[in-house]
Amino acid sequence: MKHADFKKLTGWIDIDRAQLPKLTYHQKVLYFDKRLRMVLIKSLIDVFNGISKAPKQSSLLIFATSVCCAIEALGKFKEGLSKKNYQRFKGFLSYMNPDFKRRILFDKKYEKILWKYFRNGLAHGFAICHGGFEHQTNYFNVKKMNGIDVLMIDPRRFYLDFRSGLAEYLRNLRNAPPGDPLRDNFENVFQDVFINGK
Repeated sequence: MKHADFKKLTGWIDIDRAQLPKLTYHQKVLYFDKRLRMVLIKSLIDVFNGISKAPKQSSLLIFATSVCCAIEALGKFKEGLSKKNYQRFKGFLSYMNPDFKRRILFDKKYEKILWKYFRNGLAHGFAICHGGFEHQTNYFNVKKMNGIDVLMIDPRRFYLDFRSGLAEYLRNLRNAPPGDPLRDNFENVFQDVFINGK
């Protein structure tokens, strides 16, 4: 596909689908980046900027749900089609703050708490179970709630950490040589989701 043709791609998969199989690997990465900016990053910026502006309502949980689901979706591209959802979620968290993998509250690593109580709680019940997002000085704090210790996460640091992790993942994709599992997984998922529509 010529560079000029690539520029005509809209970022909307249904419109572009017939042209996507013609993309080179590097054009697929560029297309992926373009699509993420259109449907995720710009919208997250809007939602994030509006969190503290409405005193009787909050977009914080919509923002948190979106970021947690994005972590899992990006993990699918990173880890490949054969991995389960939690493995995908953990896979992308490797690009974020290492404390998610290192720190433990009771018997659970922070990555498991983020998955089980934050991501699943929000996606399946509109509530974070045993924790929450709270504007605070530190990224992570442990706070007593209803007699138990729970993890509190600063939403600004979480957002910036996610953006930094995404930038690193995209850099790694751009630089991945042929045969690299990161590249192979990305291409397989791109084919399955964007081209085949599964």
